[in-house]
Amino acid sequence: MTPLGPRLRSVRKKKGITQSDLARSIGISVSYLNLIEHNKRNIGPALVAKLTRALDIDPQHLSTPQDARLIHDLENLAAEPLFRLSRLEPKAPKEIVANHPRWAQGILKLYRSNQACSEALEAMSQRLNSDPYMVESSHQIMNIITSIRSFSEILEEVPDLPDDVRNSMTTGISAESRKLGIAAKSLFEFINEPGKSPRSSTPADQVNDFLIDRHNYFEELEDAATSLRTRIDKSGHRLSDALFDYLQEKHGTKIEFRTPQARSTPGTASQYKYDPKSRSLYLANTLPEASARFQLAQHLFELEYGDALAGILKSADLTGEVYQGALRALLNYAASAFLFPYEPFLEASEKTRYDIQLLRRAFGGSFEQICHRFTTLKRPTAPGVPFAFLRVDPAGNISKRYSLPNLPLPRGDGACPLLLAYRAFLTPGQICTQIGALPEGEKNLYIARTVSKHVGAYGEPDRMYAIMIACEGHYIDQVLYGDHLSGRGDQHLTPLGLHCRTCSRRSCQHRAHGSVLGTL
Repeated sequence: MTPLGPRLRSVRKKKGITQSDLARSIGISVSYLNLIEHNKRNIGPALVAKLTRALDIDPQHLSTPQDARLIHDLENLAAEPLFRLSRLEPKAPKEIVANHPRWAQGILKLYRSNQACSEALEAMSQRLNSDPYMVESSHQIMNIITSIRSFSEILEEVPDLPDDVRNSMTTGISAESRKLGIAAKSLFEFINEPGKSPRSSTPADQVNDFLIDRHNYFEELEDAATSLRTRIDKSGHRLSDALFDYLQEKHGTKIEFRTPQARSTPGTASQYKYDPKSRSLYLANTLPEASARFQLAQHLFELEYGDALAGILKSADLTGEVYQGALRALLNYAASAFLFPYEPFLEASEKTRYDIQLLRRAFGGSFEQICHRFTTLKRPTAPGVPFAFLRVDPAGNISKRYSLPNLPLPRGDGACPLLLAYRAFLTPGQICTQIGALPEGEKNLYIARTVSKHVGAYGEPDRMYAIMIACEGHYIDQVLYGDHLSGRGDQHLTPLGLHCRTCSRRSCQHRAHGSVLGTL
């Protein structure tokens, strides 16, 4: 639940409106409004809209997506070893964000700084123990120090040494000291060499924050995709053929499908490669048609709208690895907007009640592509059901994550094992559904399925992921996957958390780590 209660009360008082007058104007009881103002009741978008109209304010004055992210991040702070004995109050993050949002941002900034320093120290420790050059240099420095110490102890403990021996040992100390200086300088230069410093931040999280700040909606990319599709899709041929012809005729791109080499490294590089000198685009012939078409659309958008993409990223002040990650995210968005045009796709989604299989056949997309497009249907004048998105591998590594203000998803390891994304691996290839209840009572609909991606020749294992989307419970009637679950009572609810260490459930039989919350 987003912390709008205290802000609602503050705005109401500033405008000189009584609880009874406000409650009457929006058609609820005074007691219910009082519970809302004290954050003791969840409210949906419809009631928020009534409140903001009655108070004549922008909805952002009450609650923003950043509030929910702040709360979630502060709750994660409780799992830090530094605070495990402090018995932090579980409700405090909401109260802090609601009443003192800048303090919340300051606390989180300190937390992230501490986390970055810890990660840098850990990375340095790993390098000291694994990098051959650093191991050898450290051993050399320790040997030199031992030699200097031995000479010094002899000089100190044997006062009647002959002059020639004493001079020889003094010369030895001087020589070893010079070696120590050279070795230490060489080691420090190696550590500080550009590109060898350990990373102290997580670019994936920063890219995710960038998308959330923009509500994962880019009107300029939607318009560009519509314009590009109008220019290309005129012949009535298959879209893949139209893309192929347009790239060759307009940009002189040579497109070649190649057989991946055996035992190639899994990843985008083995599936897609562009040589700008020869204008040659190489695609693996093992790519499904939907994936090949998506790669062609990405490449075309980068050629024709590269400056527009750079402008979006420049305004967000992104650099380095974060810039590259955000660029990939925007290219994914643009290709999706091109292949699944907003109005037709939204109309089909609402007509089929978000039936992923029917939409795949209608638009020729993969399961992951259709699910990803759901998360971008955020046009203010024509929004779709808001979905969160998660992609995770069998080891629990999260490679894509998009949360919603009132529907957070796990970040990093130690996630709740009851979450549908992890349970989907038990039934590969089947669509699974779940109504999950978070500790505070919020009920959400979760939909998940595993997907496999063939990456090479015979003998190479496929990459497997679980793709999960989720929406808040009050949208369940608009999504067909909830039909067999709704109206069956609480016995069909799955009690969920986000991370074991910050989950307040006392009797969970699936707990992998002890909770750090004070209530336990």
